Amino acid sequence: MIIRTVVESEVAPVATRLAREFPGDGFTPANVHQKVFDDPDYTPALNLAAWDGSRPLGALLGTRRGERGYIKALTVAPDA
Repeated sequence: MIIRTVVESEVAPVATRLAREFPGDGFTPANVHQKVFDDPDYTPALNLAAWDGSRPLGALLGTRRGERGYIKALTVAPDA
């Protein structure tokens, strides 16, 4: 398992992982891209994914506003 910062080319598999765990919450590639990269307070170190090869096992999408940090989404594959 490798944990690394989410990059734009990995948004689709991360969105798929989130959508599997939260099917009614609208986690599409476009939505996840907007949540991560269009955030005015985007901080790469707060947007992470755990990978087993090309399969995302989990993801953490976060941000900060001033001195406070917030989790936008967090998921781990049940079989991970």
